[in-house]
Amino acid sequence: KSYDSFLCFYAKPCFLNQILQSLYSRRELAAFNYIMAENVGAPGKSFLALTPDDGLMAMFILPTDWLLQFRDFIDVNHLRYDEFFFSVRTNVKFSIFAGEHEENITSDCVVINFTTNDGSRRDYYVALCCKFFEHISEIDQFDELLEEINLLVKLLRLKEKGGMKAITGLWAELYCVMLFKDTELGLNSWTKSKESTLDLISSDFNIEVKSTRKKQRAHSFSKNQIQLFTSKPTFVMSLLLLESDSGHNVYDLADQIDKKLGARSIKMHEKIGQVIGQDAVEAAATRFDLTYAGDNLKIFDMMKLPFPQIHDPRILDFECQVLIENEKNEPREKFSYLLQPKPLISE
Repeated sequence: KSYDSFLCFYAKPCFLNQILQSLYSRRELAAFNYIMAENVGAPGKSFLALTPDDGLMAMFILPTDWLLQFRDFIDVNHLRYDEFFFSVRTNVKFSIFAGEHEENITSDCVVINFTTNDGSRRDYYVALCCKFFEHISEIDQFDELLEEINLLVKLLRLKEKGGMKAITGLWAELYCVMLFKDTELGLNSWTKSKESTLDLISSDFNIEVKSTRKKQRAHSFSKNQIQLFTSKPTFVMSLLLLESDSGHNVYDLADQIDKKLGARSIKMHEKIGQVIGQDAVEAAATRFDLTYAGDNLKIFDMMKLPFPQIHDPRILDFECQVLIENEKNEPREKFSYLLQPKPLISE
């Protein structure tokens, strides 16, 4: 079915999922302007829309010249998949309410139609579109828009769920990247593959990041980590984490890294999506206290940790939990050339 008119009102991002869920159950026709008032028109308005048959659409209005180019981009790249597809729709009517003020506009726009009836996948799509809308409100080049579209498509097609362990580990890794005085070095050291033996690898050092939400500093190590042979200094950055409603989530940390870089790192955001998978909603809701993480960060020489010596060739793989609380840690001052005492947070 085709819907050409939408009743819209402003909703803050933090309430968006709650409002959508309410309207799913009430089967109402509605759309939400996600972009906050100060960002409207840069480059255009963006909406998440619900239809009476439970359909979900993401719509965004682009400048006319961008819209023409994007129509060609859709045709060339065949942006149609089993659970979503892109199109350009003409003369769509929006009635937008902000308090008592009503604005009526008619515009051509890009539409992403989602065809799934699975509630968890729909929540995942909503979370991704919210982040996508946030980012495209800040760009001023068409090539940047295409980069964001390509990233969105990759993330929309993910099938797996990362789980809480992946979210926690990712938060700790991003926290450690934020500690680097040279943010670009920290980000480039962050390994490109989930299958890599260690988390941060450079020409001068290796770092494995471990984290736990428990009070006891015990971490799991794989066979490849325990039996690692390297001539480079190799360290374990161990963090104790405390959940806090006023803390930061992985997206907050990624935004801070982008600010330090002075540019948005598409590769970093792609890896974040790959690690989290469909758990974007849970990742956004999982927040850890930065001060607690910094106060409870310890760095250990990995080669001095009490690992078991298992060299039987018949044992192909294993993982062991190692208690390192009472092991001698390295003084933080030793890494002052490389790391800040705590991450710098920009407003």
